[in-house]
Amino acid sequence: MKKLISGVKCSFKKVVNVLYIVLCSFILSTTRVYALNSNTSSIDTFIDFVCDWLIKIGGVVMLVGGVMFALSFQREDAEGKSRALMTIMAGGMVVGIALSKNLFGL
Repeated sequence: MKKLISGVKCSFKKVVNVLYIVLCSFILSTTRVYALNSNTSSIDTFIDFVCDWLIKIGGVVMLVGGVMFALSFQREDAEGKSRALMTIMAGGMVVGIALSKNLFGL
């Protein structure tokens, strides 16, 4: 009897969770957005400024990673090589994030 009651409670919780998901998706799909033709020129110039600097910072991080990689070859250091490659990838990610502003229409 206890197993039956716990099974019913479990299935009831699943049904309630599905109903919550459907209700929330319905509410979110009917929300109106009033951002058309909004004046965002001041924040756009700031975003352009920040993204330009992020590209430069990411390039410097990649340059430092390249130097680290070259020096790890000299020392034959496997851990140094992996750290250097991670530094290069981190710089590349920063550059990629800075260049992705066009994906969001900025």
